[in-house]
Amino acid sequence: MRPFLFFLLLSFFGHQCFGQENDADIQVVLKQQTLNKLLTALGPVYGSGPYSILFVNGIYHWTIQNPHIELSDNCADFEAEVGVESGPFSYRSKISGDVSIVYSTDSNKIIISITKAILPIYTTLFGTKVHIKDVDLATSYKEPFVFDGPLSLTTDMEFTMPDGNTRRVHAVPVNCKVIVTNQKIIVPCNIEFITVSINKVK
Repeated sequence: MRPFLFFLLLSFFGHQCFGQENDADIQVVLKQQTLNKLLTALGPVYGSGPYSILFVNGIYHWTIQNPHIELSDNCADFEAEVGVESGPFSYRSKISGDVSIVYSTDSNKIIISITKAILPIYTTLFGTKVHIKDVDLATSYKEPFVFDGPLSLTTDMEFTMPDGNTRRVHAVPVNCKVIVTNQKIIVPCNIEFITVSINKVK
């Protein structure tokens, strides 16, 4: 999966909590709908496998329907409905799973992964509902969603001073943090300006 371009800084895993927004110079927002558009673009996700109970052998099939990521205060969750067919038995199940969001300073990448989403598989035997196994749907989303991070915001600016000298200033986001709220992720940052060169008039 190729990286997508988003300016965002995250340091988030599971249900970790975050502080309140500070008096930042800038802030970046990633909306919940953006992640869900990406899930929709992946298209249908489905799988199957064999099962054996006593002397009965069969194959189960499952299809993920309406997968989406829910962002609420301090939390990110994977939600979906799953249609299951196992032998003569068919049913729908609502699944809730875990999402991790990690920012790598080395690569300047935001990595969003579905880490766990357990689907219990059942069938019927002599009219009785029987548990076959559990399937972790997270294995169907092996590749994480990868976005570029906030270091893409860094820029050089040149200024001509009254004395004719030229100064180049480098702008860098610093002291960034993550705030997960209802349907969005807010990332406030401060900007540090560094003078990287001064060209003096001869």
